[in-house]
Amino acid sequence: MSGNKFKKIPRPKANPNPNPNPKSRPIQDGSGEAIQVNAALQQKLDQAIGLHVQNELELAKPLYLEILRVRPNAFEALHYLGVIHYQQGKFEEALRLIESAVHLFPSHSVSQCNLGNVYQALSRFEDAIRAYTRSVELNPQFSDAYFNMGVVLNALGSVEGALLCYSHALSLNPNYAAAYNNRGLTLIALHKAGVGEHAFELACMDYLRATQLNPSYADAFFNWGSALHSNKDLTQALDIYNIAVGLDPHFAIAFNNRGNVLQELGQFDTALESFTKALQLSPTLGAAFYNRGSLYQDHEMFELAKSDYDAALSNNPAMMEAFFNRGFVNEQLKRFDEARADFERAIELNPKYANAHFNLSLLLLKLNHFDAGWEHYEWRWQSDDFLGKYLKTSKPLWQTDSSANTVLVWDEQGVGDAVFFLPWLIRFVQEIRGQSSAPRQVICRVDERLLSLFKRSLPNINFLARQTALNEDLFDAHLPMASLPLALMQLQLGGSLGPGPSGFELSTPKPYLLADKSQATQFRAALAKPGELLIGVSWRSKNSKTGASRSVDLAALVQALNLPRVCLVNLQYGDVQTELEALSEKGLALISQIPGLDVMQDLDGLASLISACDLVVSVDNSTVHLSGALGVQTWVLLPLAADWRWGEDSNSTSVWYNCLTLLRQQTRRDWGSVLNRVSEMLNQLSRQVH
Repeated sequence: MSGNKFKKIPRPKANPNPNPNPKSRPIQDGSGEAIQVNAALQQKLDQAIGLHVQNELELAKPLYLEILRVRPNAFEALHYLGVIHYQQGKFEEALRLIESAVHLFPSHSVSQCNLGNVYQALSRFEDAIRAYTRSVELNPQFSDAYFNMGVVLNALGSVEGALLCYSHALSLNPNYAAAYNNRGLTLIALHKAGVGEHAFELACMDYLRATQLNPSYADAFFNWGSALHSNKDLTQALDIYNIAVGLDPHFAIAFNNRGNVLQELGQFDTALESFTKALQLSPTLGAAFYNRGSLYQDHEMFELAKSDYDAALSNNPAMMEAFFNRGFVNEQLKRFDEARADFERAIELNPKYANAHFNLSLLLLKLNHFDAGWEHYEWRWQSDDFLGKYLKTSKPLWQTDSSANTVLVWDEQGVGDAVFFLPWLIRFVQEIRGQSSAPRQVICRVDERLLSLFKRSLPNINFLARQTALNEDLFDAHLPMASLPLALMQLQLGGSLGPGPSGFELSTPKPYLLADKSQATQFRAALAKPGELLIGVSWRSKNSKTGASRSVDLAALVQALNLPRVCLVNLQYGDVQTELEALSEKGLALISQIPGLDVMQDLDGLASLISACDLVVSVDNSTVHLSGALGVQTWVLLPLAADWRWGEDSNSTSVWYNCLTLLRQQTRRDWGSVLNRVSEMLNQLSRQVH
């Protein structure tokens, strides 16, 4: 099964939205014509505009107010005093002033554009578009108005319309660096939506042009780096982010995103430095706390990760990703109640958060809360944490009220899963026999390597090979194999799960797979002398997410099993010949093999070999499920953070297989204590046998 996963939160820079600067012109009234004023008043206007252009807003403001006390309808003073309020974030007062100015002089294109800017700041986007449209009607050459209209159209989700506006602004002003930058952002949006041929390449060209026109344009470099990062051009993205932070050493979000790239490049120290720098510059930047937490989490520094997630949530209590990741960290720290609360809070914030539902299900199942666990487990198909692939079929999903005559149950992932969920298939077939509305036949599709073993063990069930083409004429409805537990609960509860912990559970089932006894006897005779213990060993998991943490060093395992009158036999699938040959170079006991038996392809032969053994010692992989289902005594070597099937740390026995003994790490990545326990137990077993 899939393991938990964390995600990063990118924080793209907001679109630039420049305002036209004030320009000195004669004081005007509502007629739009210059009026006669004394020289002192005109000088005051020129002085105010000069200060305004220099961004001395608090010095310019009282001069505009003095003019308005003398001339309440002075258009320029009203207009530019409104611009100052806009620049200071006082949007309601800016609106009052600029609307008054526009009312006095409706044919002034710049004031119409600035009115649009105020509407935009107030999220009155439709009003903003009307103001910008009026502005370009009055002055078709006004590139700023087209630019700002593009910003609003982007906010409204009209990416194509925004693209046209930016392109028109650039046709009017080919040196408009901000328009190149924003058009680049828009093209990237099209690229991410999967539309727009060559949109990514065109966006990068726009960012290049923006930075050529303005070599100190840190925002454009940042957006260019973000585009490269999202396209997995990590090395180039890092180079561009480095330019951005070089131009603006206080650019906190750029340091944050640079840290993300460095983490993906495997550069822990420099990534940590970059995230920490972002937080020094912006101590409330929740994204940087979150991303530094994910860095710590990636390196299993869980206490530090939790501390950063706490800080991220303190700054942004609605950051569902931080709750999700903190839930994973709390689970790793064995704080199961807190982990559950975190996953549930993430779901409260987003009821369709599939990853949170799925990871909550794994936690609940680990804690043996099967009723709620199986219910949330149905979210696995929407979760990108899940490795299974959904069946492509036109037939409906089977429900308890289905009228289907034949239902196809199909395996979702690997061999181990098919073996694990087989008892629910057996129970499902038994359950529906007594129900008049139930399907009359059940077909099960599994990996063809399991067919002979499953058919021998369960002759009353029709098994099909997954590798053959699917014939939809054979069935009326379908059901994923891992949905069988929930289906059984619904059948038993009349179609409703209902409250409470009752649910449907299996209780240490008896063996349900039957190996070829004759072949098992032959294997035993070929491998072990009378009086010898035959022990099958498997030391590696190939799970793409958690395989490394599950696997143990072969030499260390063999040393733990190195006792007289013990014969070891290989149960490990895959190409392991080099590892086996290396044992002799280290002077360790050799591991026997059955000539010609490919334990990866011939699973029926592997089942016979397992049945020939007195004991199986294996890490958590498909071998464990086969030996458990065959009823062979098995010692399972588990990492500290074990798969949900093996329950909590206190459990040394399995809910699912009564022949398994669970041997767990006490410290992360430390197999030494586990293998010492194996040696002790084997000594005891050897004395009992001999």
